[in-house]
Amino acid sequence: MECRRAAGTRKELASGHRLYGSKGTHLLGIADINTAPPGAGYAAGLIPAGTIFVTANDARLNAVRPYRGYGAINSLEDWFNSNYNSMQLSVQKRFSGDSLLNIAYTWARGMTDNQTDRSSAAQNFYDRHGGEYGPSQVDRRHVLTANYVYELPWMKDQRGSVGRLLGGWQISGITTFSTGLPLTVTTSGVDPGGLGIMGTSAASARPDLVGDPNTGGARTLLQWFNTAAFANVPAGVYRPGNEGRGVVRGPGYARWDFSIFKNIKLSETVSTQFRAEMFNVFNHTNPNGVNVSFTSTSFGQITSYRDPRIIQFALKFRF
Repeated sequence: MECRRAAGTRKELASGHRLYGSKGTHLLGIADINTAPPGAGYAAGLIPAGTIFVTANDARLNAVRPYRGYGAINSLEDWFNSNYNSMQLSVQKRFSGDSLLNIAYTWARGMTDNQTDRSSAAQNFYDRHGGEYGPSQVDRRHVLTANYVYELPWMKDQRGSVGRLLGGWQISGITTFSTGLPLTVTTSGVDPGGLGIMGTSAASARPDLVGDPNTGGARTLLQWFNTAAFANVPAGVYRPGNEGRGVVRGPGYARWDFSIFKNIKLSETVSTQFRAEMFNVFNHTNPNGVNVSFTSTSFGQITSYRDPRIIQFALKFRF
């Protein structure tokens, strides 16, 4: 659904909104089709009661896999689904000359039961839809973008040497704010459900979710989310971890890009343009990577950052 309105000739205001949705079926994804059923290894007595499968005895599960005697079999299958829904709002204001302002906002929700087509298989093959359904790895719930161009109003005709010096200036910029991407916590070295997903399997184990990871955390570089919201599967319970996909929200994003242009008319058909462009002009720190490995000593910490301030200059000659 979309609506727009505009009025005037030189100065006009246009606004619009749109509801957009899409559905994906039979999407390509990877699955370990030789995963042992949860608990089958324990029922068969492959390890003593009260212990859990670890890497050293993972091969014992080959006796209870669907294709017996073999380990992991990572296969590309067209079993998966996705859906995307969004509300998109936009406003544009044109001023006299070349000045304008655009503002766009998107609220969106993207969901899927498979994150990628060649990695990140379902933890539990036998619950590969319900257990894996969650936010897409590119799901950003809120995105706000504003871009503008402002032509300084004095001495536009650039008459004389003073006009060429003081006229022809233009500023522009892009400002972007967005919420963080979903993250999934994984663990390693243990397989409490006896699934056989260690070694070469494209699947990875997950811990239990025992709280809200997005509340109670300090949101600092050393603890971005509430790490106490995760725990190992209790001893003597032979099942996969119950954490879903994308339960942690990563860092948001804020950036201001700014440019200054100086246009100089040399003749009716010849001109030059000087450009000074600054990306992330305020040098705002944007955390990027987060350690989501439950067994790591730096679990929950920020591991990387986006680009700092970058400044570049350019000179154009037009004829």
